[in-house]
Amino acid sequence: MAINWQELDNVYEQSEVDDFKTEIPDGFYEALIVNIALEESKRDATPQLKWEFIITGPNYANKHLWKYSQLTPNPESMKWLKGELRKIGFMGEKISGFINTANFYIDKTVKLNLKTTERNGHKRQGIYFSKLLDEVPAQTQPKSQTANFQDDIPF
Repeated sequence: MAINWQELDNVYEQSEVDDFKTEIPDGFYEALIVNIALEESKRDATPQLKWEFIITGPNYANKHLWKYSQLTPNPESMKWLKGELRKIGFMGEKISGFINTANFYIDKTVKLNLKTTERNGHKRQGIYFSKLLDEVPAQTQPKSQTANFQDDIPF
């Protein structure tokens, strides 16, 4: 295998460093959902959804974002999570229904809202869904919303 080290060295020397920790300013961004995983949090083993997004641009294109949605039996947490999932078109009544259909959201484009808040002197940037920009997958809807209209034909 012949490698042109001089050419590689020249390009390497002239290249900027891609800082994966680049802070993305607050605002609205279009992003592709590239992964949704059910995991346990590292801190206390609470189940959570780990979302991975890639910003599609024009600003900050190809930057990755991660969102964590904890799955706790707390009514306030579930109320918030249910609202977030409604924004991207999931109308099911059970969180297990979302888990079972999460793969239908992979490769869908969403509009995200990044907001920084400060509490007790610590800044935290939250990632919130604004809306799904692609068509809602029919498999993610309750049966009453995905009825087969051919069944209504009287003959």
